[in-house]
Amino acid sequence: MSRLLKHHWTEDYRGNLALCIEKSRGKISLAELEEYLRYEARIHSHFMIMINASESAGDIGWPMEEPKGDRILLYEYSGDDICPLCASIMPPEYCPHCGEKL
Repeated sequence: MSRLLKHHWTEDYRGNLALCIEKSRGKISLAELEEYLRYEARIHSHFMIMINASESAGDIGWPMEEPKGDRILLYEYSGDDICPLCASIMPPEYCPHCGEKL
């Protein structure tokens, strides 16, 4: 089990409630994150991660010291029709015409 991870609830820059997972050294892997949530933090829920892969997420133009650890914000998803990130309507889980799972 990873003793390098810790968590706390916080708000993102938009004011959305998020679970912040932090690691003091190195990057957080998805497997490590899953194991931490299930077995150490004992937080059993569904979460979403927003990944910024746009050009604006790249180099900012001046050298900066790299942080030694990693930080991930998780957004809890309760199965509602509203997205916890953008407050838009989520796509349906089942086809409205035939009832088949999408």
